[in-house]
Amino acid sequence: RPDATLRLTFFDVGDGDATLIQTPGGRWVLVDGGPGASVLTSALGQRLPLFNRTLDWVVIAASDDEHIGGLVGLLGQVNVGGVLAAGAPGKSGAYSQWMAKLAEAQIPVVTAEAGQVLDLGEGARLEVVSAGESGGVFRVSWQKASFLLPIGMDGETLERLLARQGLAPAYGLLLAGQGDVALNSEELIRVVNPGVAVLSQEAGAPPASPVLKRLEGRTVLRTDLNGWIEWASDGQRAWVTTER
Repeated sequence: RPDATLRLTFFDVGDGDATLIQTPGGRWVLVDGGPGASVLTSALGQRLPLFNRTLDWVVIAASDDEHIGGLVGLLGQVNVGGVLAAGAPGKSGAYSQWMAKLAEAQIPVVTAEAGQVLDLGEGARLEVVSAGESGGVFRVSWQKASFLLPIGMDGETLERLLARQGLAPAYGLLLAGQGDVALNSEELIRVVNPGVAVLSQEAGAPPASPVLKRLEGRTVLRTDLNGWIEWASDGQRAWVTTER
């Protein structure tokens, strides 16, 4: 039930990303779906309301299979209000199947553009910080709390955002590129200055030590070690719980 809390749950989907947003007013947004349908369906089954299996929005932050593979089996399991898509069209069979199913179900697909904002109710919002060929960078915010999701960020986008001061401090940061050293630069971490950093990665793939060193003194949580990770905020403070 809506409880005046903004929640972001980072699912343990292996080599990829899938983030479920629950807004203070009770809306639901899924950002990417990870590589596998069964893992995503199970995770959503534990989180979405039993008698209201509805996602107001599905956001495609990047179009490769690590991010959209799990979405192929989504329709029929849950209702989807609309899709916000960033990045160039994917070339895989999974991407083609996903888009075909959206068209068949007549679900609207909106192309993400920098500066675009999804109003999530009660003052919560999802902002498109950047959108390009590689995907999108998003910021989820409510009152004083915010979380940066640079999922579709490449090196060129990072340089441009830093040069144009297009990034701002955030309570939390999802590490880009599953902890890629170049994308999670010292300058990025300095500018965003997150209290907590989340790393979505496959088990058995230890994160790069330079990235961990840059995050010293901050809380770092990993899906391969902690399972699902839930970041929550009342708009002023934030706290984190994990599966293990």
